[in-house]
Amino acid sequence: MRVMATRSCALACLLGVPLIASFACAPAVNPRAGVVITNARWRAPPPERVDEVFSEWDRPGSPGCALGVARGGRILYEKGYGTADLDHDVAITPSTVFDIGSVSKQFTAASIVLLAERGELSLGDDVRAFLPELPNYGEPISIRQLIHHTSGIRDYLDVMSIVGWPYENLITDADIVRIVSEQASLNFQPGEEYAYSNSGYMLLGVIVKRVTGKSLGTFAAREIFAPLEMNSSTFYEDRTAIIPNRATGYARDGDGGFRQVHNYNFAVAGDGQLYTTVGDLLLWNRNFERQRIGGSDFNDVMLTRGVLDDGETIDYAFGLSHDIRHGRATVSHSGSSWGFRAHLVRYPEQDLSVAVLCNVDEASPDTLAGRVSGLFLAESETGAESVESEAIENPAPEAKPEADASSQLDSAIYEGTYTCDELQVTHEVIVEGGRLAIRVKTERGEWPRIDFDPVKVGTFTSGDFELVFERDAHGNIRGFTLGTERARNFRFTRR
Repeated sequence: MRVMATRSCALACLLGVPLIASFACAPAVNPRAGVVITNARWRAPPPERVDEVFSEWDRPGSPGCALGVARGGRILYEKGYGTADLDHDVAITPSTVFDIGSVSKQFTAASIVLLAERGELSLGDDVRAFLPELPNYGEPISIRQLIHHTSGIRDYLDVMSIVGWPYENLITDADIVRIVSEQASLNFQPGEEYAYSNSGYMLLGVIVKRVTGKSLGTFAAREIFAPLEMNSSTFYEDRTAIIPNRATGYARDGDGGFRQVHNYNFAVAGDGQLYTTVGDLLLWNRNFERQRIGGSDFNDVMLTRGVLDDGETIDYAFGLSHDIRHGRATVSHSGSSWGFRAHLVRYPEQDLSVAVLCNVDEASPDTLAGRVSGLFLAESETGAESVESEAIENPAPEAKPEADASSQLDSAIYEGTYTCDELQVTHEVIVEGGRLAIRVKTERGEWPRIDFDPVKVGTFTSGDFELVFERDAHGNIRGFTLGTERARNFRFTRR
């Protein structure tokens, strides 16, 4: 308990509020036990009701989650559930460090805003001023469009999947720039649409490095983490680095147990790769209420929504998304990485923040944070008992394949070798057992086959990917387009 008490005391001091004396002098107990601080203004629900939310993960031999809740400058609840390292049976605590995936994006955006405040760049600058390797698409792409996901640049992760890039290889910022630079076209003209793109935030990280001469991680450590005393936060740019108290990521194996799926091979940050704790994230959120970094407009800029060329305002701001939850305005972001899931949400009007970090693929921190938020809102607001549960919309019925879709899987029609000149990659289409599949052949080897399901005649899907065959004037297959919402319209020609 001494370590936890020291950590919470430091956090409370930074937030500008004293801890109650009974907590400061608390006797040593199980370090996984929840920390609850209450006062006359803010009340916390009974600990057992909060713990019940995480009951699925609060068991031996299972990965799990860490929870942190703050309100009005006070830590209301902190606790760990499950195991951080199954090899060594290390329990998750509020001090456990997790990969938070795309929750990292707000810190990348904040670094850009700090540089803009100093006049070292402008949000309206053409990105090719810093990244001349990028193609000239006929219309400039601004830094602001990278931030708001309105650039049209294809998502490098989806491109890597199409190309067959082995994720176990070391991936650097030079690799990301090269992947993006090789794209001859965009998903859409800059400013026309919103389409989430990890590429944009990777490029932002490279821009920080080229402007400052320091990596994004070094810049953020000095300009953001140190001033806010986020002492457990670091961008993971060196896969050989030691990160104390780091959790390992897991997914289910075929036998119902768990296997490691932790990604150690990215030596670049921007779209993700921030390792941190629930406590550090609460410190960051507190900066929006009691500002310690940036100029007078810093917070307003961070919360500014993007605007499309047609004047439509989108909900995505600077690595943050505006939404309504429990009938209240929220600012939040979720994150997903190999074996990790994360969610950080702030209710500005209630000054309530909830951070949930998990080290298992199947966890849903967004849902968990929503349930926890409801408990604390209901406890602290008159007449708010109904906020504990949220209405769950009935999912739209799945589209059924056309009756004759599967009957068209004649191997003579579809099978063959198809090449994408833009990606310089070859795919082999095969039909086996009444199913269509592709095999990706590259200089780096051959990926396992990817099976597709028929949607309608000539159109097939596999997860996020859609494959649409094209015919010539005589009805013969001449090629196909393959892509996702984030990386669209790669054209393959039949040899």
